[in-house]
Amino acid sequence: MERSTARRLWTWVPLFGAFVVAWAVLSIPGVQSYLTLQGAPPLATAAAADAPVLGADLVFTCADGSTFNGEDLRGKPAVITVFAMWCPPCMAEVPTIESLHAAVGDKATVLLVALDSAEDLHQWVQSSGRSASMYATVSEYPTPLDTTAIPMSVVLDPQGRLVSKITGAYTWDDPLVMEHIDLLAAEASVVN
Repeated sequence: MERSTARRLWTWVPLFGAFVVAWAVLSIPGVQSYLTLQGAPPLATAAAADAPVLGADLVFTCADGSTFNGEDLRGKPAVITVFAMWCPPCMAEVPTIESLHAAVGDKATVLLVALDSAEDLHQWVQSSGRSASMYATVSEYPTPLDTTAIPMSVVLDPQGRLVSKITGAYTWDDPLVMEHIDLLAAEASVVN
């Protein structure tokens, strides 16, 4: 075998093998559903009696420099999504969460918490013209924000209790999500 032919084989055979492996992995239905934006997320209707509560002392630092804690989330429902800027499913989901944020107004808190550094998040938010007050970082990820996969979203009731924890990219601006938030917000007005 000629030297140039052998060199081409050593170059193209591994590349072809990597392509075959990538194709095989991406053909798995579970992987496909994780990588694509799905419909409305599967939301629970109420918090379980033993549902974890978001810690009141957990501090969120927003991309605009403001801070607030878990106690500030009490009184209305909250949707918190843990994401990363390097995660394609996360980035596919972000516009639907931004639409949800615009649609709910003051009825609920919608927050995107980045795994990225505060500096990287701030720069990305500024360069893309996003609403800096809805993007934040935290120094720790306690229950219910702990996760092994992203994007991961939690829905909290007005008392800060976990109602739903969902992994994967979903369409958060779906009317079903709005109905769910309206239901949780109505619970808050009955309790208050």
